[in-house]
Amino acid sequence: MFKLKRSTSYTMNAVVLSLIVAGILAALNFMGSRHTKRFDFTEQKLFSLAPQSIKVVKSLKDEVKITGFFKAQEKPLFDDLVNKYTYHSNKIKVNFVDPDKDVVLAKQYKIKKYQTIIVERGKRETRVESLSEEKLTNAMIQVGKDKTPVVYFTKGHQEKEIQDTEREGYAQVRDALKEEGYEVKDVLLLEKGAVPSDCDVLIVAGPQKPFLSKEAEVILEFLKKGGSAMVLLDPESSKLGIESILTQVGITAEEENAASPVVSSYGSHDIVKEQKLASFYPLSRSLTIAKTLPNANIKVTPIAKTSPSSWGETASIKTGKAKFDEGKDRKGPLNLAVAAEGSWTGNPNKEDELRLVVFGDSDFVNNGSFEFSGNGNLFLNSVAWLNNDVSTISIRPTAASSGKKLMMTPADIRLVFVLTVILVPLAIVGSGVGVWWFRRKTA
Repeated sequence: MFKLKRSTSYTMNAVVLSLIVAGILAALNFMGSRHTKRFDFTEQKLFSLAPQSIKVVKSLKDEVKITGFFKAQEKPLFDDLVNKYTYHSNKIKVNFVDPDKDVVLAKQYKIKKYQTIIVERGKRETRVESLSEEKLTNAMIQVGKDKTPVVYFTKGHQEKEIQDTEREGYAQVRDALKEEGYEVKDVLLLEKGAVPSDCDVLIVAGPQKPFLSKEAEVILEFLKKGGSAMVLLDPESSKLGIESILTQVGITAEEENAASPVVSSYGSHDIVKEQKLASFYPLSRSLTIAKTLPNANIKVTPIAKTSPSSWGETASIKTGKAKFDEGKDRKGPLNLAVAAEGSWTGNPNKEDELRLVVFGDSDFVNNGSFEFSGNGNLFLNSVAWLNNDVSTISIRPTAASSGKKLMMTPADIRLVFVLTVILVPLAIVGSGVGVWWFRRKTA
């Protein structure tokens, strides 16, 4: 009788403990479903979105529909990508479609290949034909714009050409702008007689020949009316006819080359406050800001400075014999990029507020340098700021590197096999047998 009571007591205790554990697990599961939290401990953050992607997703005001057309066995790949986005916003609705099973829907969307993603917001639609965070984020940026902003590049003065695919060209700049939802065109101001009415951002990229006074007046008038422009200069290309535009807002392009033109720290301006990648300027003029600005309504801010150990080389740096000459060369830090903003007349109306970004170098984003560290990111952030599109100013997604690889010898592999496949299961079984034997003896 005594043994029976003890056995019953053990049974009841086991049942109660099991119910308590089950209750705790159920509560944790319920709380987890309501308050999800992801942790990414990989060195390359392989399972997290880039800062720009997160910023774009969190800034969504309308519902965005993502429809993926993949083979059935590719669904986990699609889910892994889109789940990173839905984690940050409930405005993203996802639909997976196997085009082999839903032929009608595939034809409706004119799907021609697997791994096609359709991104929609209202009547705006774009597609991505690869499983890429960078391309998916760019697609969301495109559909998120109510109108397609237009960027014009001036031509006729031996500027960088957006059609040029050679090392010195700007074809990569053009493609990057298009991927972020901009329409990219070029314009001959002398022929047009004015900046096109649909121009959102005007870019003057590395002119080698001077602008006529009439062209300079066209650019200045565009800025005075609240236009946005970027000017990229080059060393040893002076007297371009546009210097007076810069001086009227308090910016002077110096006749010197910046020695050691690497920028790794930035200020607090909106363009660079999230810029953590270094930028490199092969040959750059330095820019100075007037101590007393000629127009009190316009603010000028440095956005990229060299280190204090740099200097402005007044001799040609191309000879390879650059050295600091006391009393002749200026010591760093030197401004390599500045931004100006404000109303020319002091009108508080935002529509009259001009924006201007000036770089002392145009080669830092040519086809050969665009992908270097943070060069392309800084350029695109500058264009976004000029277009007053703060949601896209951030660090853009890039292809993840493979990170550190774990190299294992055959002996290491055998050891892992013995531990995980043989010893651990035996230890679990052994502990179970031990508990059973102990209870059998004490029962």
